[in-house]
Amino acid sequence: LWFTNGDRGVGLYLQGKIRFVTTEEGLPADDVHSVFEDSQGRIWIGTESGVVQWSDKEQRAYAFQDSVLAEMAIYVIMEDSLGNIWLGTDHGVFKYAETLLQQFSAGEGLSNDVIQTGFVSRGGEVWLGTNDGLSHFEQSRQPFGVPVPSVYFKSVLAGDLSKPISDGGAVIYDDRSLVFQFNSLTYVNEGGLQFQ
Repeated sequence: LWFTNGDRGVGLYLQGKIRFVTTEEGLPADDVHSVFEDSQGRIWIGTESGVVQWSDKEQRAYAFQDSVLAEMAIYVIMEDSLGNIWLGTDHGVFKYAETLLQQFSAGEGLSNDVIQTGFVSRGGEVWLGTNDGLSHFEQSRQPFGVPVPSVYFKSVLAGDLSKPISDGGAVIYDDRSLVFQFNSLTYVNEGGLQFQ
């Protein structure tokens, strides 16, 4: 029997004894929000700093994926009738289908990006409770695919001079600073656009 324990990790009750799993056993944080066992018997643990899977054999937690999830609070973990794992975070919900991790946020129709609770109905429908209301994900409908917008470099600033990138000019050592000006044009979820 697994249970959350505030900021002291996650508790495990087995054969009349209780033990606590913490950062010493691989949790990314001791603030645990959710624990879930999927249909394959995998134990998922959602923390303030990402999600891990528990290994009974090694008695250790392992990071689920090297991904953006490592920086997010995982409040809800559930599984739909197709075997997809849903992870409710403070940045929308993530659907994990085998090796594919797909994010849905307010830009795709959620009432809010902070997912506080979730439920999978007997029919396999996913319901999400957010800070601004209830959202329903319809499995039969294909989600709106948002293409990745192109990035356009406008210019590079070296020191006090502005030089277009197309010129390929040399930068003097004493200028010491480079600033790249770039932009991207999109009308879908502009607030969620990030550059790397």
